[in-house]
Amino acid sequence: MVGPFHVQVPIFRMAVIAVANCTAAEACAAIYAYEGKQTILEPRESTAWVQPHKGDVFVWVRDLSEASVVFHELVHVAFGICSERGMLPDEELIAYLVGWLKIEVADRFFEEG
Repeated sequence: MVGPFHVQVPIFRMAVIAVANCTAAEACAAIYAYEGKQTILEPRESTAWVQPHKGDVFVWVRDLSEASVVFHELVHVAFGICSERGMLPDEELIAYLVGWLKIEVADRFFEEG
């Protein structure tokens, strides 16, 4: 299992909480233990999911061997950040966020995984 870890998103005053290389149920249990409080997530057994929750965004990827899935989910994270902050996403904002998430989340996933 990689994570959970959290990274603060500059400017947006929120966090991305990430976990990978495990089942959805294991991800929920790990996030619960990491947060130290009950966190209501709606996991589904698939290859990955993203869920905004209480001002933060959770991301889980079952298998890091599929890099395309990781980057697909990071686009969802970028839109989730915008949604949580009530911002209309535009091309430049999404491009910035995905680039930042690549460095802060994907690179860490691949280093630790």
